[in-house]
Amino acid sequence: MQDSSSLDVVFEGRKAFPETELRMAIDRDIERYRRDPSPAALDDAVFRLTQHYKSRGYAFVKVEAERKGSKLVFTIIEAALVKLGTLRFQGNTVFSRRELRDLLEGTASGRRLLYSKKLLALHLETILVAYAAKGYIEATVGSPALLYDVAEERMDITYTITEGRPFLISAIGPAPPGFESRFAEMVGLPFDVTTPAELEATILDYYREQGYPHPVAVATPKIDREACRVEIELDIRPGRAGKVSAIAVTGNELTRTSFILGRASLVPGRPYRASEAREGERLLLRTGLFRQVRITPGEVQEGTDQVPVTIFVEEIKPGEVSVRAGTGSLDGPRVGADVAYVNLFGGGELVRLGGTVSRTGGRSDLEIGFPWFLGTDFRPGLSFYYEQQELPSFDVVSYGLAPSILYPFTDKHSVTFGARYAAIRTDNVDPGVPPGDLLDFEYNALFLATSLDFRDSALLPTKGVRVTGSVEWAPASFATDIEFFKASGRGDFYVPLPADFVFAVSVQGGVIRPVAGTDEIPISLRFFAGGTNTVRGFKYGTIGERVDGEPTGGDVFFSIQSELRFRIWQAVHGALFTDRGGVWLDSKDAAFDDTRWSVGAGLRYYTAAGALALDVAWNPSREEGEDSVVFHISIGFPF
Repeated sequence: MQDSSSLDVVFEGRKAFPETELRMAIDRDIERYRRDPSPAALDDAVFRLTQHYKSRGYAFVKVEAERKGSKLVFTIIEAALVKLGTLRFQGNTVFSRRELRDLLEGTASGRRLLYSKKLLALHLETILVAYAAKGYIEATVGSPALLYDVAEERMDITYTITEGRPFLISAIGPAPPGFESRFAEMVGLPFDVTTPAELEATILDYYREQGYPHPVAVATPKIDREACRVEIELDIRPGRAGKVSAIAVTGNELTRTSFILGRASLVPGRPYRASEAREGERLLLRTGLFRQVRITPGEVQEGTDQVPVTIFVEEIKPGEVSVRAGTGSLDGPRVGADVAYVNLFGGGELVRLGGTVSRTGGRSDLEIGFPWFLGTDFRPGLSFYYEQQELPSFDVVSYGLAPSILYPFTDKHSVTFGARYAAIRTDNVDPGVPPGDLLDFEYNALFLATSLDFRDSALLPTKGVRVTGSVEWAPASFATDIEFFKASGRGDFYVPLPADFVFAVSVQGGVIRPVAGTDEIPISLRFFAGGTNTVRGFKYGTIGERVDGEPTGGDVFFSIQSELRFRIWQAVHGALFTDRGGVWLDSKDAAFDDTRWSVGAGLRYYTAAGALALDVAWNPSREEGEDSVVFHISIGFPF
């Protein structure tokens, strides 16, 4: 017998999917075969590979497995990728053909999905749910008729629908106090198979809000098929009312029990209400310390109205290491890493150490945070940094610290107030470039920042708005070498369009002004434009006034970036973009007609950790010393 423990798995004919993806699909079957080389294990592997292809649009794939000495060879004939073709319907009168097509095309991206048996099952379920919602609980859909268009490589589908008759609600009862009029309004409406469950949930929620932790509600439909009427009988047992008594916490190994009790906000002696328990779960999950939280009431203790409550938590591992990489027109390839530990003292405390290195320098950061300080939502923190950069017009070394306190007014809106100390050492300023009042200086400033985020997703936004802004003030009374006022802001807007297109726009700008004894802002504090986050057709800092070809930076800057984003295939997306921006040394010279612009295209591959982005930008009005094409590679979006 041949040894199977060291078999080499080979895929012949594979083109559509990476070899690692196919290996993962059959990994368990291969391990079974290595332990016991039986045909059953190979048959299972062939079946899984076939389903892997068919569920992704390769309806006519063929897979065969053969043992060849020390190799296990899977031969794959992928055939054509089958698109979803025309959808047709027969027997439908309740819904028009257009309504049914729109319904299916709006289900899991509908027409833009590839053909598969899984898609047919999804279509079938969607049609039946739509009919049931109108009371057609006897509706059926026959096996779909399939017609493959070889020339177009698409599958046309015809669904034959038997609608049956509509069923209406004739009565609901007995109704609990306060529900009589609500249930009376439902009489005469179409009966949906989900109606009993919805009634049960409504009644249970009502009693749980009245202090009854363990009510029972059973809704039983009595169907009269001759009359097409449905009477729903209710069996309601509220149980005994109770008040919160002892609260036990389980599952916490790192988090302090007192912290969990404080965030859950359950008060002993108050009536047990399900909404307060759900709010406690939400508040605990919001801390980011737990993977799972459950607050459950015990039985009302005999002879009393006391309800013991248990809070179960499943903690997230507190340590995290992340690595990032990218490349830019200024700093070239760059790599970075962060090491973080959350829940240091059992109350969500954060310590993070990070660093980034590129060909132009590096930066390191240390952050210490105390979320939910003394049981409140105030989040004090302290950050330190050290940075060294070789920029186009000068070199700079800076370090400093910033104590701050953040307060989240809502999940979408937060405000941060703090102070900043920075020491800056500037060197190698190019001749002719105005360096400002000081090259080496220290400053102390107050700052206020705010953030509003109403996007539907942080990693892949398709609609919503995000707005950030900050102001900073360094007056002479703070013993600062430089006196200035600085304000900056950014707004990102996302508009969904038909066919999975998204129009995204980012507008940003800033101004820094010298005050009192300062005449000119140092070059190390000025704004620069050009690059990934402003105008992608230019290298960093190359927009605006220049001396002998070197940028001077400015006291005012503005940029607007706009993109049309679209899906290409699965997790691969594309973008067409145009950017415009400018920077001016003197705010009096700022003018929109003095801005520069570029156009380009990008590819983005989405992962759970963010997007891998490649942007290629073209400068249509290139001046001397400027590149006509600029490439940007990074993790994450420009906005």
